Amino acid sequence: MNDSDPTVKKEKDWTWLLFILGLMLIILFFFLIIWKRRKKSQKEEEEKQVLREKIEAQEKIIDDLNKK
Repeated sequence: MNDSDPTVKKEKDWTWLLFILGLMLIILFFFLIIWKRRKKSQKEEEEKQVLREKIEAQEKIIDDLNKK
């Protein structure tokens, strides 16, 4: 009877919307974690490459001094 009564207002069910929104936030959170880890890893790799280049330059200087 209430379904056909125009004076009874139906409340909207927000459960699915909240579930989808929560799921999207969780997925976004994981993507942010993965992105930060990759960025950190790339930065560390760049720092290692700079140190390798410095070591190679110092080794070359040492080799040149030993040849003299």
